[in-house]
Amino acid sequence: MQTKYLKRIIAFVIVLSMVFTTVAMAMPYGQAKKLIKNKYSWAQVQKYVKGRGIMKGYPDGMFRENDKVKRADAIIMIDRAFKLSALIDIINRDYKD
Repeated sequence: MQTKYLKRIIAFVIVLSMVFTTVAMAMPYGQAKKLIKNKYSWAQVQKYVKGRGIMKGYPDGMFRENDKVKRADAIIMIDRAFKLSALIDIINRDYKD
C-alpha cells in the first residue's frame, strides 16, 4: 500500500516537472513579470512566495525575475509548495534506513 502511494507521488512530481519544463520553453525569456502584471503586482507575488517558503531568493534578498529557472530549482519549488518531503517522511517512517 505504501509503495503504491509513493509511486503515485513520484509519478506526480515527474509529470509536474515535465509540464513546468514545457511551459518554461513556451514562455519567452523574461516574460514572467508581464504575465502577472495584469492581476497582481510583482511585490505581492514576491511576498506570497517568500511567506509560503516556496522561494527564498538570492542571498542579497533579490529574486532576479528575468533569470532562467533551472530544473533543480523548479523541483525544489514544487517540493516546497506541495510539502512533498514531509509526506514522503511520513510514508517511510516505518523503515530504519
